Formats: sequence, structure tokens, C-alpha cells
Amino acid sequence: MIWSGQPPPSYYTYSKELIRRGHGFPLWHPDSTGIEPCYGDVGYIERGSFIRIFNLIFDDLNTRGAPKDHKSLGLQNMHVQTIESYIPEGQSVASYHVARTAVEATAAPSTLDRSYGGGELSYKFDCAGKSFALAIIGKGGAKEERFMNRGLLQKCMEEHYESWLEFARETCSMDMRVTDMILVYGTVKASQWAISAYSGRSAQRKMSISATIGASSASFQLNSRDSVEVSAESRYGNTNSTSAEETNNKTHALFIEFMKIAQANFYRFQMQLKASEKDIQAFEPRSGLSKWRLRRSRLKKKYEVERPKDMTSPVK
Repeated sequence: MIWSGQPPPSYYTYSKELIRRGHGFPLWHPDSTGIEPCYGDVGYIERGSFIRIFNLIFDDLNTRGAPKDHKSLGLQNMHVQTIESYIPEGQSVASYHVARTAVEATAAPSTLDRSYGGGELSYKFDCAGKSFALAIIGKGGAKEERFMNRGLLQKCMEEHYESWLEFARETCSMDMRVTDMILVYGTVKASQWAISAYSGRSAQRKMSISATIGASSASFQLNSRDSVEVSAESRYGNTNSTSAEETNNKTHALFIEFMKIAQANFYRFQMQLKASEKDIQAFEPRSGLSKWRLRRSRLKKKYEVERPKDMTSPVK
């Protein structure tokens, strides 16, 4: 991906750095308004946000309708694995070249509900390199939900992706290719969180990041002995939560796991069963040329990419 000599957008840096940690695809916008990613979602990712088209399991999520051949899978005889403390509260997920060197807890002010914990956590990280990112999980931690009947989801996608793509294009007016479409089977959600991404034009000397997250605020601060040019951006979620009920309501998806149809080469496609670094570039918005091709394909009633005739073995 080329950014004309400028640092890449924060959502790109964040996803590229943290996807290597193995929790799934990192979302720069975990709190997208009105959209809480869920297993069974068919959709796509754009600029760090997940966009739902419809859901295979929960019909009440299908506010736009559903493809003509859609039949809800339901949850009968299905296995959903839930790990409530998948990432414990106060833990961080960071780039490989970011090391946490200190963490300190402060007492809760008397104005806060002490049963909730209140107070504030302060962190210090040492880092180096051209780009790095980190996520801090606040009160309540993060839970993971995984739909374990993934063979069923894979079969559904292989058999019905054409009608899903037609629904997205014709009914929802979405500019999509078959390789943009994803099927979510897992999520990592939290209530309180703080995320940050940093990118420079060249590799930087050793720097440090000071971070805080608490019941009333959150912040990141980059510290360096030298004058460096670094693009930095941070986002926060529910840092003003003051009750256990708000903390336990984990609805913001920090990571999602999905399968998709990937292009193996110019002629062949195959099922890809997990997110990879290649997907980050694939999900970048395309130029006006693709829109022209899309309009042209609609006139001809054809897809940009024809039905795969050689579906090879899955990529794991």
C-alpha cells in the first residue's frame, strides 16, 4: 500500500500491527453506531469499521432484509464457546516491539462507586520502530465468543455467496467484490477500552508511551528524547463508566474472526478460514475505476468476479 510519502492512516497501522497478535482482525472503530458485530454476520470492513449486510443466525439483526435464498441457521444443536475473561481487565495488547515496563493503580475517588473498582490504571511502555500500536482493556476485561460449527458456515458461504453478493449490490447498493465479503464466526468484546496507533516516515529511536485508563478518563502520551515526526491517534470507549452494569455490558468488538473467499491467483479462488495481514490492504476503499466497472457489470447483469470454478482446499 502506497501513501504518497505520508504515514498511513491510523486504522491501517492499528490493524497491521495488532493482527499479528492472533486475536483476530483489529477494528479501529469497535463502537460503530448501531452495529455490534456478532457471529453469523455477513459483511465487510471499511476504514477500520465493520459493516453488516445481514446475519445468518439472528433474523432480528436483518434490518435491511436478507438474500432471497436465506434461511436462518438458528442456534439449535449449535455450539458457541464463550470465555468471559479472555483478556483480563487491565491487560494490554501491543505490537511485538512494544514492551510494558510499568503499571500502577490509584485509589478510587470517593465520588465513584467503589464496588465497581473506580480509580485509574497508569502504564508505561517502551517502543521503537517505524510504527506500533496498542490496546488497553479497562474494567470488566474482554470476552470472546466463537461459533464452533464453522464447517457449517463454510458450506453456507461456498453455496450461497453469489446470492449474498447480489443482495449487497442490488438491494443494499454496496460497492463490493466477492473478495470483500466476510463471514464472522468470532468476536472479542469489551466495555471499557483505549487504543492508539503511531506511525513515522522512518524507524525511530527508542521512545516511551505513558497511558492511563480509568472510570473518568483515558489518555496516551508519546515521550522521546529526540525531536521526531510521528503520526499519533487514539480512541477510547466507555471511559466514563461508573457502574458495574455498564462495565459488564461488553458490546464493543475490538477483534473479529472471520472466513472469506480469497483470490489464490488470477484464475483461482479458495476459502480462507482466518484473517491475515493481506486482508488489511484488501479492505482499503477502491478508486473510481472500480465503481465504473461495477456500473458496467450491473448493466450486463454479471459479477466483477465470476463464480469460482476451481475452489481449492481451504487456507488455514
